[in-house]
Amino acid sequence: MSDKSLLHPFTEEETSAALQKMKPTTAPDYDNIHVEFLKNLGPKARTWLSTFFSRIMATHSIPKIWRKANVLAVEKPGKDSSLAANYRPISLLSVCQKLLERLALQRISPTVDGLLSPDQAGFRKGRSTCDQVTHHFHRKWIPAEPKDWRRFSGLNSSI
Repeated sequence: MSDKSLLHPFTEEETSAALQKMKPTTAPDYDNIHVEFLKNLGPKARTWLSTFFSRIMATHSIPKIWRKANVLAVEKPGKDSSLAANYRPISLLSVCQKLLERLALQRISPTVDGLLSPDQAGFRKGRSTCDQVTHHFHRKWIPAEPKDWRRFSGLNSSI
């Protein structure tokens, strides 16, 4: 892994950077801790939070309360609300848990990105499965040589 593996303690700077990337509209869970609350913590509280997250990673022990989710049924737009099939479940998780996940992702992403195949697109920053479809289409169906374009386009060589 890189020079900062998951075993090294998280710094207050890393925690602050991860917090700034979190959307302020992230819904809180049962603990009712909002992103804005965490973003406005003072330096001592951020240091404590970084230490807390580091301890979780070092002991491989996630708080039991984080293993629960508050599941809400959200109606699908434009659907009949009297049918259960027209609802989708949304799991609200602890904002602190989401912050720890973001910190861990920041640490492992550079290493993981270097290990993944260039063909892997889904769930990677700056890539999408649409890119993969386009790349596959071009590789399989678009001829590399300009002279092959007539054959590809259906035009015969007499034109």
